[in-house]
Amino acid sequence: MMIWRAMTALTAALALGACQTEPESPGDVQARSCAGGSDVCESQELPQLPLTARGQEPGWLLNMSQSTLTLDYQYGQKQFSAPTPEPESTANGARYLTRNDGQTLVFELTRDYCEDSMSGMPYPYTATVTLADEATLNGCAGDPRALLVGPEWVVEDINGQGIIDSSRITLNFTENGNVQGLASCNRYNGRYQLTGQGLRIEQLSQTRMACAPALMQQEQKVLETLANVTRFRLDKTGALHLEGGEGKALKAYKSGTVE
Repeated sequence: MMIWRAMTALTAALALGACQTEPESPGDVQARSCAGGSDVCESQELPQLPLTARGQEPGWLLNMSQSTLTLDYQYGQKQFSAPTPEPESTANGARYLTRNDGQTLVFELTRDYCEDSMSGMPYPYTATVTLADEATLNGCAGDPRALLVGPEWVVEDINGQGIIDSSRITLNFTENGNVQGLASCNRYNGRYQLTGQGLRIEQLSQTRMACAPALMQQEQKVLETLANVTRFRLDKTGALHLEGGEGKALKAYKSGTVE
């Protein structure tokens, strides 16, 4: 009997240990939701700080660091500053509520594709700011880089003319500003830069393999288009569009999403 009890206690202790998780660091706060009372919860990272949000008409700019939230609004004529509050998880984003000098500010982020109404620059979040006695401010937030980095993009169209059957063209954007991939025959490398107005791709280089003439011609179109990119956007299907002057454009999908 004593041996049986000891074995039962040991089994329970092991099961408890298997269920325990390491504590999350402050910089990796998670938003968790359980659907229908399920024991299995999906986790989503909250927006990483520092974070910037902006909007137009009237122009406003919000910066949030680990310690401070600042808002310039009415085209910079008014300011608000307060300690950065703890985030409150919402169904598809986060909500921040902070106060200073009797004013309450509510800053809400939603994971939804957003384009700046003036520059056309895309962002990963829509944003609203509500401040007492002021009209609600609407705009975009987050780092546009987050829309590019991560997946491998597979090009399906060049300048509206499709691509050669069974050929492969890819794009890979990295956090440190590199872009690389396969141009049809050769691999290429370059640097990309996000500015206030759009996207630029520079310093392109490539390997020197020879392929069939048709593939080499297609590759030349790819490299010329990349060198002329001035902006990017995502459409409702999730496709990435890299666009430049004279109608030059590449259309790509995340690898594995299109057969």
